[in-house]
Amino acid sequence: PPGSSFLGSRAVQTDCYVLTYGQNSTPVMIDSGSDITLISEAAYKKISKDVKTKQGFRISLFEVTGKSKVTGFVTIPLYFDTPDGPVTLTVEAYVVKGMSTPLLIGNDYQDQYSLTIRRSEGETHLEFADTGRSIHIQNSTSTGPMDEEGKPIKIISKVQSSSLRTHRDAQRRKRKEKARSTETDVRALQKTAIKPGFCKKVPVKVNLKGRKEAYVEPIL
Repeated sequence: PPGSSFLGSRAVQTDCYVLTYGQNSTPVMIDSGSDITLISEAAYKKISKDVKTKQGFRISLFEVTGKSKVTGFVTIPLYFDTPDGPVTLTVEAYVVKGMSTPLLIGNDYQDQYSLTIRRSEGETHLEFADTGRSIHIQNSTSTGPMDEEGKPIKIISKVQSSSLRTHRDAQRRKRKEKARSTETDVRALQKTAIKPGFCKKVPVKVNLKGRKEAYVEPIL
């Protein structure tokens, strides 16, 4: 729309709920300078009895004090309150010991969930893909995650970017398969070319949900 533009800042901040809607309110930073999503050990300990860490890719944190380190990753849902209702994002966040920033969403999930930061008429909003929902956010004076002494942390992954892409692609496939296991659409199991004036049997996948039969109509 007129007067709007992409935000040039590297990091912006807002609030969300972690793990349970309405509970564990936590400031979150949206950082375009980070490839991965991070959660501080202090923020993780608030929910540690409900979620366990897993071993992920080897990640190195480079900063002045050398006190910060990654202890694993956790899978957690995040809930954002918008004027039109809550929005839920499920992320895998690496737990960082010694990081003062409670929660940071990196490019991995900004891309996956199509999060867009826009500025219009002096205000900044985070838009959630094509849901039509957005939330007001604040520009951050920080250039990214900080350690407990207020010094910036630089995140470097020891795995190749292709390995990270493979990991993310596998995550997307699992989510898509899970969504399709509960959908009611009928889908063709293979690509089939049908010439004009001809007909052909096409194998399909349909979820009858325990029923013996169903009426199917085309979606144009």
